[in-house]
Amino acid sequence: MSAHLTHEELTDNLLGVSSLTVNAHLLSCPACVSELEKMKSSISAFRGAAHGWSENALAADHKVPVIHRFPKRSWSANWLLAASSMVLVAIALTLYLRDYETPNPTSAVQPAAPVTKIDAAGSQNAGAQIERDNELLSQVDSELAEAVPAPMQPLRLMDSTASSVSTTK
Repeated sequence: MSAHLTHEELTDNLLGVSSLTVNAHLLSCPACVSELEKMKSSISAFRGAAHGWSENALAADHKVPVIHRFPKRSWSANWLLAASSMVLVAIALTLYLRDYETPNPTSAVQPAAPVTKIDAAGSQNAGAQIERDNELLSQVDSELAEAVPAPMQPLRLMDSTASSVSTTK
């Protein structure tokens, strides 16, 4: 073979992808062997420089410790901070308990005013009021006894018409 190997063929040989013709040429051509050795030494030098640089960078990172600290405070500042925190907690607790106090049931119920004399007109008004109250209570009882609340009655009607339509089909 009179021609020398190309850089692609030499690179393939360095990567371990060589052919029989390239190996046969390297056995017979000292110029190509020399070029292959130069490429190997260049790659080795680059590898050594890269390793050296990374080791130096790693060593430099370990020399400068990174410590995140809060600024130092005096003991009086610490005590002041603790005392103010305790005061804020006490105020918040007081406000919380004041809002959620349970009312005294005996103080909330006012005693009924004693019934004094009722004249004939007053007794008729009282009787009419009692009848209206009883009528209202019976309406409330009937609404409570219903299975479907009054606001949902239209839905019940829609449901009954839908079920009657589905049963007729």
